[in-house]
Amino acid sequence: MDLPTGRGQDRPASPCCSADGRGQATAAAQLVPPGKLFVIGDHSEVAEDSRAYGWVDEAAVTGRVGWVVLPLLGNGPLPYDAGLVAVDPPPGS
Repeated sequence: MDLPTGRGQDRPASPCCSADGRGQATAAAQLVPPGKLFVIGDHSEVAEDSRAYGWVDEAAVTGRVGWVVLPLLGNGPLPYDAGLVAVDPPPGS
């Protein structure tokens, strides 16, 4: 899992995830199932997010992010056409 970094940060990719979406040290890349999301907290080193609880039902999302506060160099409104982007599944999945 590659997490975005701010200026001056060095954050290597970490292994993720088990088949239920939870993070674990020996896990492999997973394809997020249809109707589910993988969520990351805003302070990823200590956040309790999908790495602790697994996949989140897409239907459970009730809000929309409209403004980025940090990092300061990237703050501002999100474009209304921002959304999820499909990617190719990991090899072997």
